[in-house]
This record gives sequence, C-alpha cells and structure tokens, in this order.
Amino acid sequence: MKKFFVPTIIFLLIVAGTILYWDYSQDDVYITYRYSRNIALGNGFVFNPGERVQGTTTPLFALIMAGVYFITHNLAHAGNLISALSLLGVCLITMQLGNKFGGAWLGAGAALMLAINTWFYISFGMETLTYTLLLIAAFWFAYHNQDFWAGVCVGLLTITRADGILAAGALAITALIARKRIPWKGGITAAIIIAAWYFFAWSYFGSPLPQTFSAKVGLFSGITFIADGIEWFQHMYLNGSPLYLIALILWIVGAIASARERSFAFVLCLWSIIYLGGYTALNVSAFWYYPPLLPAMVITMGYGAMKIARWIQPRQIRIAASALVLVLLLAGQARTAVAYSGAPTRIATYRIVGEWLAQHAPKDSLVLVGDLGVVSWYSDLPTIDVPGLVVPTMYVHTETYAIQKFKPTYIVATQYWAWKAIVNESWLIQDYERVTQISSKGDADFSPMIIFRRRPPQPSPSANEESKQFGQAIKFSGTSKIEGVYWSGGEITLEAQWAVTRETKNVYAAFFHLVDLENQIVAQSDAWIGRDAPTNTRQVGASIADRYSILLPPDLVEGKYKLIVGVYDTATGAREKLADGSESVEIKNITIRFPGGSGLP
Repeated sequence: MKKFFVPTIIFLLIVAGTILYWDYSQDDVYITYRYSRNIALGNGFVFNPGERVQGTTTPLFALIMAGVYFITHNLAHAGNLISALSLLGVCLITMQLGNKFGGAWLGAGAALMLAINTWFYISFGMETLTYTLLLIAAFWFAYHNQDFWAGVCVGLLTITRADGILAAGALAITALIARKRIPWKGGITAAIIIAAWYFFAWSYFGSPLPQTFSAKVGLFSGITFIADGIEWFQHMYLNGSPLYLIALILWIVGAIASARERSFAFVLCLWSIIYLGGYTALNVSAFWYYPPLLPAMVITMGYGAMKIARWIQPRQIRIAASALVLVLLLAGQARTAVAYSGAPTRIATYRIVGEWLAQHAPKDSLVLVGDLGVVSWYSDLPTIDVPGLVVPTMYVHTETYAIQKFKPTYIVATQYWAWKAIVNESWLIQDYERVTQISSKGDADFSPMIIFRRRPPQPSPSANEESKQFGQAIKFSGTSKIEGVYWSGGEITLEAQWAVTRETKNVYAAFFHLVDLENQIVAQSDAWIGRDAPTNTRQVGASIADRYSILLPPDLVEGKYKLIVGVYDTATGAREKLADGSESVEIKNITIRFPGGSGLP
C-alpha cells in the first residue's frame, strides 16, 4: 500500500487542479485548435483554407488534436484533459527519477511540487504538458540506457516544438561526460523523425520553420526570458513571498553538487542551462515556455536539499526541517494555483465577438484581429492578425499597416492602447463604419471591443424616394440605401442628396435624428449642407451630396426606431418647414439589436 500512497495523493491533487482549471483557456491554444479542425475537416494543414502557412509552433500537438476532433468538437476541454493526463505522467516519471537520484523523499517531494504548480495549470490546453512529458520521458529512457526510445522521445519532442532539439544536445553531452560513450542509436532515431517532419514542412509550407518564429523572435535583443522568468518564479513559489528564495538556493546547491559528482542528475542541470540560454537569445518570454524547466528544477532543488540536510543533526530535526520547507513551498503554490484559476476575462469577450461575426458576417469576409485564436475559432472566417503569425507578408506589425495593406472586411479593435490610438482616426472612419461594440463582465482592460466593417461603395441616391421641399431654397432628394437592422454601439452611415431651388444668402444645415416610438431622440448627427461650399454660394439647380454618420449609443435598448431628417438655418436655428407645415421627413424604420452590453462593468 505504501507504494501507491504518494501516486494516489498526486492523482487526487491533479484531479482537484483540473476541476479548478477545467474552463481555463488562453487565446493562443485556439490557433492550434483551428489548424486541428481544418486537418480533421479535410482542408489541409492550414489556418485559413487555401493558405499554406505554418502558423503553429506545435505541429505534433495539432495532429493529436485533429484526431481528438473526430471524437469531440470541444477541443478546449479535451485539450485540458490531455494536459491533466500529461501532468500525471510528468509527476510519476519525475518521482521515479527523484527516487533514483536521492531516494523516496526526493522523488515524492519533487512530484508533489509539480502536481500543484500553477505554471502547469495556466498552460492547460497548450502543447506545454505534452512537451514536458516527452522531455522527462527522454531523460528517463536515457538514464536506463534505452537510447532508441530516448531518441524517439527527442524526435517527437522536436516536432512538438522545435526547441526540443536542445534536449538532444544535453543528452549527448552528458553521455560523453558521465558515461564516456556516444548514443548513436538514439541520435540516428531522433534525426530520422525530425528530418521526416522538416522535409514535409519544407515541401508543404515552403519553409521548415513556423511563421511564428519570425513574428515573435527578437534575436539577441535583450534578456527578457531571464528577467520575466525571475518575476514568474517569484509568483509561482509562495505567491511572491521572499521565501521563494529558499527554492532558488536549493537549486543552486543541487546544481553545484550534481556537477561536481558528474552524476546523471547533471543532465537536468545542463539541459536547463542550454534551454535558458536558447530562449534568452531568442528574447521571448511567454509564460508557457517556462514549465518544461520545472521537472529538472524540482529534482535539482531536492538534490540540493538532500545535500544540505546531511549537515543537520540529529535526524529528527533534519526530517522536521525538510518537512517544513516542503510544506511551505507546497502551501505557497496551492495558494497561487487558486489565485490564477480564473481564465483571462478577455477570452469571454473574444468568444462573443467571434459568435457575432459568425452570425452576421458573410462567409468570405476577411477579419483582422490583434489576438488570433478565440475570435477565429468561433467565427470560422478567414482571419489575419497584426503580429503576422499566419501572414508571411505582414512586414510591419502595426494596426495601421495591416488595415491599409490588406483592407479587411471586418476589424476587431480592443481597448488595448495600440487600437485606442487609431479608432477615431479620420482615414479609418472614412473607410470603415462601427457596426457594434461588445464587452463581458470583468473585462476592463480589453472591453468594449469595437467591430468595424468596411464601407461599401456608396450608390447613387435612391430614385424611388420622394423629394421634399424645405422652405423656398432647399430640396431633399433622398439618401443612399439604409439597412433596416443595426446594433447598439454601431453606426448608421448614409449619403444624402440635396438640391438648391432658389438663390439664398442663408447657410443651411441638416439634422438626422433617430427617435423612438415616443419621438424621443436617442442618436443624431448635424452638419452643414454642402460642406465644401455652403448653400449661400451655390447656384440655383446645384446638386449637393453629403455623407453623414450617426453613432449609436452602446447601451441603446433593443427595439423599433425611426430615422428622420430636417433642415435649419445655421444663423438663427430656425427650422425650415415642409408644405404641410411639418419640420421633418421620415426616412426609414429601423430595428436596433442589443449584442449583450458594451459598457465597462
């Protein structure tokens, strides 16, 4: 029974963590899921059908999830379940390695540390746990001199994510130093698997490296990976308490000890150093690149704790001190795991945006977003992103460049600072209209998200609309086509046609009012008639075409409304009357839809 006690505790901890993070997801996971769906549906290994761009850094995981799609279309929960099972495998193998290097206490402590580590849980749904499982399995097989299977794991690891090749280097160097031999069989096996994938990638995509490599990497431009990693480390252990330094000290002691002894445990330290160096050179810092370090880290920490504990006497105090340190570290991680369990609030808003686009946008619409995953998954429309993860020709990664070059049908603008800087620019307003804006509760950083639609070419004013004479000098001849349904937070745009029927010294303006069934104004737009040349400079018979834009309040109640137009003298404010004595013309009955709220919570 003792043999199964710790594995049972680990299993129960992972079950609890999985329940806590069951609905957790990140935007990036949906990029891979969209590749998986397209593979399963026969569209090819593509993000946008017909465009062969390798926009996922994890082709093996995409293929795995493509197979899962045949079982369930709910890849979000399926991905979390696969992550949980992978984490269980990571913990069990780590425990066995720890037992080999330092005994049962080291193995159990290392596995328990991993079972509740928040870094793993916030990576749920991604390839991170699958990658980590293959990595620790490669170490396990190498430790037992099973070079072929170690090579298989390294090969699959590299297809899961290209940096897996670093593990091959660490294993080869350690084999030379610690065991005085070259693992030829493992190296050849790994090389065959890796070459098979890269040959396919080169022939299918035109490049062996993913597009995300050039989009994300800032080669040799800083030490972001180390700087951000230290900050993450502080939060992952003891929730930012200074006591996290205990873990760091234990790791340093363990690394020095394993290096001096040239034990196989040194392979973990060596790989960690190579991995840190590689990602520091690439200068990337996404949190999901750090978890693969954890198994090596906790074993090395345990190794260091074991060395320090030898100096503590008597045995009872040594056991009590070791147990206290372990409890402190576990308690801090448990607290952090609970604190991080809520998914990023913007994910819910992105989902609503994606569903809105799926319902209202034509299937051939091109959508531009900042974050590529969730919106594209739920809209299932051709989608491109400003960072250029799936767009090789996105040579400048700015919103302005992306809009002006690719002229998307729809734009999803968030409240992120880069979007806020351009949403009111005249060039954008001229080419795009706001159709709705959407938010979700708690999303104060990214909501409300504004959906812009590219303006269609304006047709000539409708010939079937009755002309109306305002006063003696101005005649309203009609408008361009106006839709019957709009969304709160959106925009009504139109082109109005006027005619000068009598010479006048007055400058006239038009007002367009959206009124409810009780004739209360809910939105409006006023502007001079003839903005480039006012009415008092026009000859009799001159035609005037003006464009108007009516912004709809974000909290406008769903229901029926009327759009009316009138004319007034800009000098006196007096309204011009029609022949029947009224002051306005009803243009269109309009229905307003409410997409779910747009004000900040």
